Formats: sequence, C-alpha cells, structure tokens
Amino acid sequence: MFLDEDGSASVEFLFVTLVVLIIMGGFVSLVANEMGQTSTGNLAQARMTGETTAETINTVYTNGIGYSVNLTVPSNMNITINNPNGYVTVNSAGQSVSVKFIPLNVQNKTLTSGTYTVTSTNNSGSYLITFN
Repeated sequence: MFLDEDGSASVEFLFVTLVVLIIMGGFVSLVANEMGQTSTGNLAQARMTGETTAETINTVYTNGIGYSVNLTVPSNMNITINNPNGYVTVNSAGQSVSVKFIPLNVQNKTLTSGTYTVTSTNNSGSYLITFN
C-alpha cells in the first residue's frame, strides 16, 4: 500500500483490519459453541449414569432380600454412593451430578469403571444394599 494525499491507504487498512477481525470472531464463536456442546454432552452422560445407578439401588431395595442386579460403570466416570445423605454422585470430565435414592441402609462405596453386582441382603432384620 502506498500512502497518497487523500489518506485512502489508511481507510483501506482499516477496512481490511475490520474484515479480519470479523472472520476471527466467527472462528472463536464456532470453537466456543463446540466446546459448550461437548460439556453439555458430558453432563448429560453423567446424569444418565447417576439416574441408572439410583434406579438400580431402588430396584434392588424394592425387590427384597436376595435380589441382585448387575451395574456397569463407564470407564470415564467415578460414582460415589453416600449413604447418610442418600445420594449417588457421578463425576465425569470435571463435572458432578447428584441423584437421590430411596433406601437408607446402603453401603458407602466409590465405583470406578467395571461391572458390579448390587445385592440386597439381610442385615439384622433390615435390608443392606452392597456392591461387589
């Protein structure tokens, strides 16, 4: 660009700079949108796993002593069973979801990836939900 007396080179430079900034802003918006969708997907997967775990605990409790169900924990998640509060907490990709379950007598346990057998046993006349 050559500078002339009218200042048209500076106007052209400002116009080109504006176009470049608009294009870069579009790319930043696209990247941020994709990252948001990934985060939402991870949170939804954690929520589904928490709901499934709580439902499994409730089903075993409802069906009584001796009933068991297999529960598979995905490889990218950790599940914490917190008996005093009655919550299943799922941690996945830095996000956490808690889901309430019904029974009061559930073994406190942290489940990592793998398959667990959830069993209802007799514990001095009351149910005890365990994970093996």
